[in-house]
Amino acid sequence: MKTLQLLQHSVTNSLKGILISVLLFTLVQNASSQIPDSDLSKFEPAYNKSPELDYDCVYPPVWNTVINTGAFANPHLMVINDIGRIMINGTGVNECDYIGAFYTDNNGELKCAGADYFQNNGIIFAIFGDIPSTPEKEGFGYSDTIVFKLFSWSCAGGKTIDVSTVEISEGWLHWYPLGFTIINNINCQTAFECQFSDIEQGMETSPDTSSDNWYHFTCPVNHLSVQDFYDQTGGRLKMIKEKYGSKVFWPEKGIFTLEELESGKVYLLKFE
Repeated sequence: MKTLQLLQHSVTNSLKGILISVLLFTLVQNASSQIPDSDLSKFEPAYNKSPELDYDCVYPPVWNTVINTGAFANPHLMVINDIGRIMINGTGVNECDYIGAFYTDNNGELKCAGADYFQNNGIIFAIFGDIPSTPEKEGFGYSDTIVFKLFSWSCAGGKTIDVSTVEISEGWLHWYPLGFTIINNINCQTAFECQFSDIEQGMETSPDTSSDNWYHFTCPVNHLSVQDFYDQTGGRLKMIKEKYGSKVFWPEKGIFTLEELESGKVYLLKFE
């Protein structure tokens, strides 16, 4: 709890800091109850297909399935506000391309411990830690270096690309429980010819998601109460809606059709 309070104090002067603190606090609350080893869930980011996209936002088939250890180890949060600054060969990534955070397992191999795909909005996703009580290494250890990789569907039909440089504005490039990282820029190079195209993403008319202060969020825990999530923000969270669904939590309009967030499902969060 002291760690969380220090983190909250260091970022209270920015909206991004408020968002991170809220998400971390909520994750801690939901991670407090232990579950049997037999029930340990494997988390593969689910995707919501948009009819406007030319291809599905499927999880990279060559990456390992991420193990959700949130009930055993407090996760680290990754924040990207502007996907236009994520570059491959000097050109921005496409929607539905992926970013993953990789750790080194007991066999010296890189394994993914958290990932998400790019959309018009900023993205926030959890990267998971190791379970100390097991002999296997299921995620990051304390202060492990975070290795980033991109997966581009436009590069030779789908290729993993190593990240050359990462610039951050806040946080760390090492994994810490309750830690966070805000990425400003990513650059990487590949010998593959990557044909990028602008994909028109239709904007929804009600509510309007084209304005600022919207965040794309993949829920990393099961059965997260929207009301509890909202209460922890002190009124700064204005709306939560399904990315490609009709359910919404909109106190200003008295609309509460969205009651619970589901693990792996994508939502849009708006802050004041």
